[in-house]
Order: sequence, then structure tokens, then C-alpha cells
Amino acid sequence: MVFGKNQSLTYQKIKRGSQASGAYPIQWALMDLDSGRIIKNSKNPQRRFFGASSSKIFVAAGLLNHQKGKISKKQLQQMANMIVVSNNGDWISLQKQVGDGDADLGRKRIHAFTQKMGYKKTHGFQGYLNDLHGNELTAQESVEFLHDTYKANYPGAEYVWKIMQTTKTGSSRARKYLPKTVVVGGKTGTYSGMTEDSDLNRKVRVNARNHLITFSNKGRQYALAILADTTVDEFVAILAGGLYRELDRI
Repeated sequence: MVFGKNQSLTYQKIKRGSQASGAYPIQWALMDLDSGRIIKNSKNPQRRFFGASSSKIFVAAGLLNHQKGKISKKQLQQMANMIVVSNNGDWISLQKQVGDGDADLGRKRIHAFTQKMGYKKTHGFQGYLNDLHGNELTAQESVEFLHDTYKANYPGAEYVWKIMQTTKTGSSRARKYLPKTVVVGGKTGTYSGMTEDSDLNRKVRVNARNHLITFSNKGRQYALAILADTTVDEFVAILAGGLYRELDRI
């Protein structure tokens, strides 16, 4: 897909807006996975957004951590269904399995895992854990998770990494303006409706159009987390395309 003058102008507008205001509806972080260094980010990459299906990768990691990196063939298929085609039934099932059949215990163990890993603002579980609202992510902690997955810093991380590389969703988002020769992994998240904003402590209407991706450029591996409250996929696509082209110029 051609990234022309109009896309370049829109990219500069989105980048300037996101780096000027922590309240901007798109926040993001770009990390060099080989060094673990965040090289570019928005004004407030630690702002919580509704994760939608992007949170599913944390459930996968929580299960693998609980089972010390071991997984059955059935669980592996469920994990692939949950991440690759975003099956919600397998999402609920696997979260329950983290708790050995108890959904609340599954949430507790997933939350304990993310806290232990240092993702202090991440609520990577689905639903509520007592009064704690789940399915909330930040761009910064999402790329930190992708780094830990790339570096195999938790048991069974290689399963999550390999499954993410087979995901084909997001053709209208971050994949759109990246070269077709680049292998792009990751997870999208889409939701329009009411949810709870735990920072504001009230119900809000959101339009989640998230995309967490991994990709290579000039022999190095990168992670880009874009969390967006917008109905326009194109804004996510243009932001990713512009950031990729800036890497080309480094």
C-alpha cells in the first residue's frame, strides 16, 4: 500500500498530537526488542486503555506461567484459536483453566503474574477481580510484555511468540502500510460500547481499535503498541506506517 503525501501529513498530525497531550485518543510506544529500549513513544504511554481482545495474550502467558511452560495439545489449539482468530469462548475457557477450573482464581493468578513481571498498571484478565476492573492495558507495559515474550522471560513464552507470528488480523490497521515482505506478529483488539475507566472511576463509552505488533527492520526486531480510542482504523495504520518509515531513515 502506497504511503503518500496525504498519509505523511496525517502521520505528522497524529504523532504531534499524541506527543503533545496525554489525553490524546491514541497513545503508543515503540521498542527495540533486541536492546529492550523504548526508542519512541507518545506523551502518556502509561495511560490505561480498554484492551479488548488485545488482552488475550496476557491470559495465554498467565496459563503458561501457571503450568510452568507445559501445555496440552488441546490447550495449544485453544490458545491458537484465542489469539489467531480471536475466539472468545476459548478466552473464557483458558482463563478458567489458569484457576484450575475456578474463573476468579484464574483472574487472580493472571493478575499476580502481570504484577510479578512488573506490569503494574496492566489488568490482563477478563471481567472483574473483586472491585478491580479487568481488560485494561497501557502501551508501555504492552511492549514490555512483548519484549519479555521475545526474550522468553517467562515459562513457555515461545508458544505465545510463535502463535502471534501466525496472526493475520489487522490488515486495515498497523499491517496496512508495512512492506508485505515483513513478518508481522501480534494481536488486535476491537470494541465499541460502554466500559469502566478505573482511572476516572466511572463508566465511559469507548471505541477500542488497538494493535500490538512485532516486526523486523534492518535485522532488528521491534514491538509497537498502539492503543486507540477511535472509530478510524486508518489512523492506527498511518501511525504504524510512519513510524516504520522513520526507522528506515535511522
